[in-house]
Amino acid sequence: MANSFGSKVFSKISEISVFETTVIYDALKKIDNVSLGAVIVIDSRHCVIGTLTDGDIRRGLLQGISLDETIKQVFNSKSFIVNENKYIIEDVKKVMLEKHITFTPVVSDKGILTDVITVYDDNRNILETAMFIMAGGLGSRLGQHTIDTPKPMLKVLGSPMLEQLILKAKKFGIKDIFISVRYKKDIIMDYFGNGEHFGVNIVYVEETTPLGTAGSLALNAKLNFFNHVLVINADVLTDINFGILIDWHKKNKSEFTSVVREFSMENPFGTVEVDGNTFKKIVEKPIYKSLINAGCYIIDMKCIKTIETIRKLDMPEFINNLISLGYCVKVYEYNGPWVDVGKKDEFEKLEIF
Repeated sequence: MANSFGSKVFSKISEISVFETTVIYDALKKIDNVSLGAVIVIDSRHCVIGTLTDGDIRRGLLQGISLDETIKQVFNSKSFIVNENKYIIEDVKKVMLEKHITFTPVVSDKGILTDVITVYDDNRNILETAMFIMAGGLGSRLGQHTIDTPKPMLKVLGSPMLEQLILKAKKFGIKDIFISVRYKKDIIMDYFGNGEHFGVNIVYVEETTPLGTAGSLALNAKLNFFNHVLVINADVLTDINFGILIDWHKKNKSEFTSVVREFSMENPFGTVEVDGNTFKKIVEKPIYKSLINAGCYIIDMKCIKTIETIRKLDMPEFINNLISLGYCVKVYEYNGPWVDVGKKDEFEKLEIF
């Protein structure tokens, strides 16, 4: 069924599919080599039974599953799948955007994979967006792990976190990458060079003094060539769909979009509510929920131009300044896979050497 919502016809189905008996390590290598950023799982009859992303694998590893085990324990068996003779493209598009789905397998009446619908709409001019990765921090919270290695170059699932971010951006058509560097910057610059080997163009923004989580945005005039910038911390691993995020930013006429997520914290004690000295009620181990900053932003260039002097500037101060100046600052809530690897305990759960 022909459609205009980024339908991709793959000449070799084997390039984007794996059998359910595939070893996790082998599936991960295939994911790295396909434009989907995921693979479709099939059974012995070649029928689609689910999908597998690197996020699914990460969650499995956190639960103690080995790379040598099969993907049966980690793939998503409840994936959104449509029949080639029964779907309406606009309905599929709506579901994908609402559920933040990157792709949808299309199957025959017998369940055989025949096509894939993706959010990579060929008409989207995503090249108007550059990525800016904050990678200059000391990584002191990671202790001994960052004595000889800058935090962005620590390996998770076999490759540096910074490399994973760059390749993820490339999959979404973002090939102009700015990287702020300071601590052990030569290790980063020697590894990536100008980005040609990775299929991107890398510009290094060198901090001579610490500039916080936003100050370095004003250091390089080349950013002025872009309408907006996707800014992300180098220690954030997430499955967020950059294409959907950018489209949301533009559709909602936002000038600064901050990705947020829900955070829950349980009080280990029974909480007592009183009126004076009268006992009203007790709530056992209440859970408090709030929205937290996820370390990922879409920022229009006119917002960055408000940074008039090169100084230390952290993102909270920058955001508050924009609000006071009357800029449209919005939040995009994302509650999918996300890990702040800047914390030692989180990194040690993920590290695979």
